Amino acid sequence: MKERILLDTNMLIYLLDHEVLDDKVAKITKSLYDSNKYSIVVHPKTLTETDKIKDEKKKSIFKSKLNVYNIIDDPPRITDEFNNLVGIKNENDKIDNEMLYAVYKNCVTFLITNDKELVKKGKKLNLSQRVLSIDDALEIFKEDEKVIIQTPVFIKQEYLHHLNLEDEFLLA
Repeated sequence: MKERILLDTNMLIYLLDHEVLDDKVAKITKSLYDSNKYSIVVHPKTLTETDKIKDEKKKSIFKSKLNVYNIIDDPPRITDEFNNLVGIKNENDKIDNEMLYAVYKNCVTFLITNDKELVKKGKKLNLSQRVLSIDDALEIFKEDEKVIIQTPVFIKQEYLHHLNLEDEFLLA
């Protein structure tokens, strides 16, 4: 089973906006998309946050792009004790705490965010290895180093679809 990576709403805004994508965000997203080990997921509260977008066309576009991602089914229900422990000042904190709670309750393996306050809350809960800044995520999810295997000079690497399957060598 793939490990689930929760992207904070601010990460999704980077990915789904009409601006040029930050190199670091592009790199971490590509490595996660291409992974057989990880699956990117979105918290249902992210859908709630999109309702704050005043421009109906932008809201519609953003929501349609969110449909590319798996939405967490039935995330753990946050407790008042948890909110009191990590602190809550406003509506945005409520949503951040919901995402943090998903990590805390092992609903997801990692949360990637550029929200420094959310990273601080993760440290407070001893989740600093799982609540990651973009730089932390790049370090953890960096692509495996490709191992260069020395092959004899007479062996040529070729794509399988370029081979003639009727070649005498292959039929022998």
